[in-house]
Amino acid sequence: MRFRNVLRRTIIPSLALIGGLGFTAPSSAEDNLFTRADSLCLYETLLKSGRSYSINQDYDLALDSFNTAQNLGERLGVSRLELSFIHASLADIHYTQRDKKEQLEEAEKAYKLMPFNLINLNNLAFALALNNTGLERALSLSTQAADTFQDNP
Repeated sequence: MRFRNVLRRTIIPSLALIGGLGFTAPSSAEDNLFTRADSLCLYETLLKSGRSYSINQDYDLALDSFNTAQNLGERLGVSRLELSFIHASLADIHYTQRDKKEQLEEAEKAYKLMPFNLINLNNLAFALALNNTGLERALSLSTQAADTFQDNP
């Protein structure tokens, strides 16, 4: 609990400050206050914080952490797999908060980054069905997931 309070008072406001200053991934250590290693460390901290906040059902802070990680990750050029994980996590949080529109948008982003990922196939199919839009596509995605991963219960 103490770490959580420290995180709320220090890291989250610092991230807002960084965003407010137009933080970009550094091209060299001399060009920016943060080195690439510092930026990657911050990125990993944001992912861990987002997971922790989500587990503890503090969804607003989880959304802040994951959104900031996503923005920083794009600037740093992290893998499509990592960005896909962030969007899938955001979709899960939006589902929990009953925000179907945002859930569908994030599930679509995750799918576009990693279209053959079982979780992304399933999440997008579910979001489409839940929104009662694109039901034929939802069925197609579900069938693709079932056919591709027949041995996975």
